[in-house]
Amino acid sequence: MTLAPLTVIPAGAGSGKTHSLQEQLGTWVVDGQVQPERIVAVTFTEAAAAELRERIRAKLLALGRLDDAVRLDNAYISTIHGFGQRLLTEFAFEGGLSPRLRLLTDDEQSILIRRALARTTKVDPIMANLKGYGYSYDFNRDTTAEDAFRDDLLGFVNLLRALGAPQSGVDYAAAARDWIHQRYGQTANAKRLTTTLHKAVMALLKDFPNSLADDFGTSKSAINDLRANYDALKRASIRDDLDQDWGLWKDLSALRQTKRGCPLPSGYDERAQAVMDAAAQIATHPGPRDRAVAFVETMLAASVELLGHYETAKKEAGLIDFNDMIALAGRLLKQTPDVLHTLAGRIDCLVVDDFQDTNPLQFDLLWQLKEAGIPTIIVGDLKQAIMGFQGADPRLFAAIQAAYPKVCTPLVNNWRSQPKLMSIINALGTRLFGDQYQTLEPKGSPSPLPPLDILFFADSAKKDQHAIRAHFVAQRIQTLLEDNKLRVIDRRTKQKRPLAGRDIAVLCPTHDLLRTYAEQLRQSGIKVRLQQDGWYEDRLVEILLQALAYIANPKDRHAALYLSVTELGNLSLADALGQLIETGRIVDPLLAKLDDLADDTSEQTIYALVAALFDHLELFD
Repeated sequence: MTLAPLTVIPAGAGSGKTHSLQEQLGTWVVDGQVQPERIVAVTFTEAAAAELRERIRAKLLALGRLDDAVRLDNAYISTIHGFGQRLLTEFAFEGGLSPRLRLLTDDEQSILIRRALARTTKVDPIMANLKGYGYSYDFNRDTTAEDAFRDDLLGFVNLLRALGAPQSGVDYAAAARDWIHQRYGQTANAKRLTTTLHKAVMALLKDFPNSLADDFGTSKSAINDLRANYDALKRASIRDDLDQDWGLWKDLSALRQTKRGCPLPSGYDERAQAVMDAAAQIATHPGPRDRAVAFVETMLAASVELLGHYETAKKEAGLIDFNDMIALAGRLLKQTPDVLHTLAGRIDCLVVDDFQDTNPLQFDLLWQLKEAGIPTIIVGDLKQAIMGFQGADPRLFAAIQAAYPKVCTPLVNNWRSQPKLMSIINALGTRLFGDQYQTLEPKGSPSPLPPLDILFFADSAKKDQHAIRAHFVAQRIQTLLEDNKLRVIDRRTKQKRPLAGRDIAVLCPTHDLLRTYAEQLRQSGIKVRLQQDGWYEDRLVEILLQALAYIANPKDRHAALYLSVTELGNLSLADALGQLIETGRIVDPLLAKLDDLADDTSEQTIYALVAALFDHLELFD
């Protein structure tokens, strides 16, 4: 029995996709249809690749296939980038590449890109008018207009690279221009719209030539609004500004009028309404559309130019980045048919996990293998697409499902969630995704916990609303943890045990909000694990790093000096420096402890060594 040329497996969360893959691949190996070292399985994270490899190995061991489990180490089970790098290494000669290409560090990549950006001149039209293109200082992020523009340009660059541009030959500028024109709709006569607004502005200023802020502002907000309105009206009195400042049109479409507690002079509201009605016609003005087209065309041209400088700099230095691992590998297979033929002869099956996170460049590489006749299994879930920031396009997976409906074999069970919760998820999924949602049959064990608790806060206008919500959530979690009758099934031992903090996750839309919840939980006596900045500045981490450095090299005088003058050491800085000057070494009881520990580290893992340091240095105290 031969393997199917293509199998598409839509697999929702908790549907057992990894288990399904390990069972299928294990069966194929036992049946002799697939050799373990001839499996190619690609994922999009190191953790997923490691889990898949170990799950397949566990299946082979369970079947008594020890030799096959060992041979699995030679299989191509890795991230998509790792697979691309392996191809470039193995076929370096055929591709005219160095077999020792070095991957750029993040810092090196940043330097090369910024150097390339400095040489790019096509951004000048936007740089000369950043405000006109919507860039200004961001007080929340503390970023300048130049920084925001630079970030957008780098975003364009990353998207183009994910699409394989500029090697693709596609005219993205023309496609973008057509897209904008189609969605913008019909436009009116620009001169007429501008004239109408200008006349309305001049009529208002004729009747009310001065700011109303001082005489009619009854509150701080009213004073600020009226001053801002007057400034906008004065700017709009200059006809040229109305021809190019679309932000000004937006300001004029929201003038302040009479409100309770803030009456304005007779006739002002009518004049202001005429200005707002005229400014609201910005939606049919061709100016913003043409500005958007100019912006996209300029950004694309600048991105292509920047990429040219960047690629040249990398080539001269013999460096590659993660994108090159895919682009160069795909180009190698396309331009060297013998390599593709050789590779196809080495592979018995191709498995692509989390296909919804594939970008066009990655798709091109993988699809060449499928087209070369390698039996291919594609697994994915459109609802779990999370790599859009890297140019991933879940529409690729949707298109494959539409093009090959006969080979789609969706997984229809859910093994993760309790049945009552699964019924809620199915109801929501059907409403959110319609026919695209695959209803999952719950197979998980019943839980003593209710499937859903809703804490509804009617008054959301209070200043400390987040802290109040976090307080009640913390109380609810504390109640659950203190319930001695509550038992959950341990995912590893499969035995019932009390609910523990590690079973609970708190999700928030922002990291600042997470800190608020963490604070409330800690005040309730509940331990919290929260990723935070400043890890390397933490006192405990600093001491651990220096202790590890000293154990790795007892001649490290900096580490010895650092440790001996901390609160764990026994020397002052003057005494420690004096010892160094006089004897070239430092003597301290703390270092003696580390010397004893260093004598027995040859067989220890880094994890065991860190644990030993906590014990020897009494760091928990």
